[in-house]
Amino acid sequence: MKDLPWQDSARLKAALRVCTGIAEASGSNLWFVGRTLSSRRRALFVSSYASMRVIDDFVDDEFLMQSDEERRRKRPDAHAHIQAWLDAIDGNLSGGEISVHAFSVLSDDIQVALSGSFSRSDLTLQPWEALAQAMRRDIDEKPFVTWDDFHSYCEGATVAPAAIFLYLLAARFETDGSCTNGLPDAPQECARDIAIFCYLVHIMRDLTKDAETNALLVTLPNDVLEPCGLTRDGLSGGALDTALRDGRVHQLIAAISEHTDPFRKRAEDWRDHIMPVLGVREGLAFKTLMGVYCALHDRIMADPEFVLARDRSKVEAVRAEALSPVVNSEAVDDDL
Repeated sequence: MKDLPWQDSARLKAALRVCTGIAEASGSNLWFVGRTLSSRRRALFVSSYASMRVIDDFVDDEFLMQSDEERRRKRPDAHAHIQAWLDAIDGNLSGGEISVHAFSVLSDDIQVALSGSFSRSDLTLQPWEALAQAMRRDIDEKPFVTWDDFHSYCEGATVAPAAIFLYLLAARFETDGSCTNGLPDAPQECARDIAIFCYLVHIMRDLTKDAETNALLVTLPNDVLEPCGLTRDGLSGGALDTALRDGRVHQLIAAISEHTDPFRKRAEDWRDHIMPVLGVREGLAFKTLMGVYCALHDRIMADPEFVLARDRSKVEAVRAEALSPVVNSEAVDDDL
């Protein structure tokens, strides 16, 4: 790997364009706010986003979509895939050697972009390690029994990417080309309540869609399902329609929303704590991102049917309105 042209700006820009395409194709809230950042921060954003997106898609869209028998048979290979991915990330962050197998799980473009963007950063491997741990749990199909199980899973599934995003928003760029943490606390500490709040809103927003796609995508603990007379499998197929008609899913949304409330309060406190260290553009991106999830949560609390209806146009309308400050903001100042 050391012989790859990391210092070739044309090669790095080409790799970053590939990563930008991956982020753009997601259509995620992170993409809409991240696309407004200046080039150095966008490089950190798109390279880290792409590096995490590919492993999440591997688990959700490839492994978990296979039959029960295929998943049992391929589980060891899936674990090896996760480890090869993490080894590749580690090598690119540290400048170490990368195995040939790593190129089968993390493309050359993503590796070039990641190394070129993060090799002089003080961000450690920890967020990627946490994500790998969450992906291993998904592969093992380990049940979520308690809220503590859910919160532990969140450390990788949502706190890890949020920590990287907050890090790059506040990063200080030194004259020698390095970048250092500019947040008031460690990235994962700043991100935890914010990420879990947003993830819970995301779960409520997409509950019926995820349940209809694959019950394994419903990452809710028995602690909240059982009091509502539900199981994860009981949210799939015709059982979902029955649970919608008899009000059990509405009861579930209300219970999740109640659990969300303290995370929202702490998330808003963290937002106010972080905003003073951000620049104008970075502050707008962060405030807008939080605004999307706060607006969705407000509507869910007012009317759970808002997210349970098959027609998603109302959800998209709230999202679009909340994103409008960055969508309508001035264009980025340069191009990757």
